[in-house]
Amino acid sequence: MDLVDFMDEVRLSSRLTKQCIDSEGKCLEEKPGTDETQDKDSIPSKTSANVEQSDIESQIRGELADLHAPRKQRSRIQYLDTDTECLCFIQCSPPVSARATVDQILQEVLKTGESRSRYIQRLAPVDKLCRAEQDAIRSTATEVLSNFFSSDQPRTYRIEPRIRSHTSLSRDILISLIASCVPDNGGHRANLTQPDVVILVEVLKNVCGVGVIENYEQMGKFNVQTVAQRGGQNVSSSRVAAARGGDIANEET
Repeated sequence: MDLVDFMDEVRLSSRLTKQCIDSEGKCLEEKPGTDETQDKDSIPSKTSANVEQSDIESQIRGELADLHAPRKQRSRIQYLDTDTECLCFIQCSPPVSARATVDQILQEVLKTGESRSRYIQRLAPVDKLCRAEQDAIRSTATEVLSNFFSSDQPRTYRIEPRIRSHTSLSRDILISLIASCVPDNGGHRANLTQPDVVILVEVLKNVCGVGVIENYEQMGKFNVQTVAQRGGQNVSSSRVAAARGGDIANEET
């Protein structure tokens, strides 16, 4: 089960529970009358019957209109509530790529020096989701890492696990588990200071996401504000260089 199904199940359970509680409360608040009163109320008058028939016809027309109306296309980018403070999850459906989207956002922030957000602190794209269980994580990590670690190009890596609202798997277990999924036939090795790629392992409750990121350190560990500061410095340096170039040109003329 992926995070989408998990979150949908949680939201569905919450809605059903709330509806049952509300319905039960309304039933307790109602004061049933005598049998005689109920019998009288059950005999509709001519006016009420006409109104009821009109309402039914309106409902039927509305349902027919809904059936013939074009269905709305599901958005390729959806926000999913994680029920966790200061953490949200955004699902990208194909052909939208989470890594490509995040990279494009950060490149724009670096270019302009503007974060364009007052609240986003860090972006962490993951390639695939699974249950937060060792067998599921091993299978998912093996599939994801095979796309980034080839036998003809040795690469260095660092594993960065983050665990939230989860107690079954520790940081050390995750590092050892992910390291065992790196292909053995390519000369790949760990490098904690200057790795070619960073393997993100994001665990939230009973869901785990695995992703591989390039230029992680160069992009300020994908911290939006850090990237904006670096971009601002680059923009200022470019302006100073342009101004000096203009001054030199004026002196020559």
